[in-house]
Amino acid sequence: MNRRPSESGEAGFTLVEMIVALAILGLVLALLGSAAKLLRGTGDRLAERGAALADLALLDGLLQERLGDAIALDFGPPGRWVSSFDGRPDAARFMTLSPGFMPGEPLVAMAIGAAAAGGLELQRAEVAADAPGFAALEAPDRVESRRLAADVTALRLSYFGRKDGAAAAAWHATWQDERLLPRAVRLELDHARLDLAPIIVPIRQSLATLCATAEPGPACDGG
Repeated sequence: MNRRPSESGEAGFTLVEMIVALAILGLVLALLGSAAKLLRGTGDRLAERGAALADLALLDGLLQERLGDAIALDFGPPGRWVSSFDGRPDAARFMTLSPGFMPGEPLVAMAIGAAAAGGLELQRAEVAADAPGFAALEAPDRVESRRLAADVTALRLSYFGRKDGAAAAAWHATWQDERLLPRAVRLELDHARLDLAPIIVPIRQSLATLCATAEPGPACDGG
């Protein structure tokens, strides 16, 4: 195709060439815009994934610390044994001790389960050593709550250990009314953004029972 000579004697662009050049320029700009949008979207997804992983790391640390410190208690005198661990598929309640605990001081009841608004909820309440049980977790004015991992959409719990009368340890859907603690708790989480491996929390206490009461009388003997 020949260029049309201009008045100055130099060859110029024809109208068709100008239209083709503008079309190519528009296509290049559109591709650049799409690439920039894609990069922004990728960056947003990476930021969301990083925030989700940070939430899960916090959750894992708290579980390893709090649930890992679950204890089996003998509230003595004999005949007043009360289970200090209540494990169900959707929630677990357990007892822990405050740092520097002495017999007769308040215990700490805790619970982990699904929050009504999504994510998980960790609850804490002090319990008198002479009034064992989890009733304090049902009293809103006594409970401290913390919501964690807001993008978790479902929770399934299971418990590994040897139940009373069993020949060997195994995974169980519940752990209730047992004198011994489970050896580990497994949390299977459904997440809005991530495919997650189960979180397994080992229970560190190796003693069968811990005497918690300061009342006079027969010594705690585990049951």
